[in-house]
Amino acid sequence: MPEGSPAELKNSFDSLLTPLLLNSALAALKIHPQTSFNARIGVESTTRALDRMTLSNADKGERHLHILCGTCPDASTVLAKALYRRGLAHVVLKEEDAAESDLIAASQLVPEDQAITNELAKARQRKKEKKDKEKKAFKKMFA
Repeated sequence: MPEGSPAELKNSFDSLLTPLLLNSALAALKIHPQTSFNARIGVESTTRALDRMTLSNADKGERHLHILCGTCPDASTVLAKALYRRGLAHVVLKEEDAAESDLIAASQLVPEDQAITNELAKARQRKKEKKDKEKKAFKKMFA
């Protein structure tokens, strides 16, 4: 928004941008075949949305959650949605550590969500399989 914009226009822009970023991430993840380019769009969109949701409070020097969406029912649900979608994008990019980190954070915010729990279990399984595969390769090299 340009400097000097009316506060009402700025608030309207802010309340629309976060859901639009999350929806663009979802669209990028739904495109088949899934490519690293689309997954990067998903990561960038969700990161941008997360950056807009978590703003620093300059007066107190502490970080707090500030949702810029007037229609959002619950701040933790929206934050979990953003983390879940970024975790899915990291899975496509085969970045298991980042995916697991985002999915853990999302599951802590909304522990009863089955989709997050299932995807976290899959990410941990892929991470374990990758580690086992690396062990097996190194074992052959030094045997």
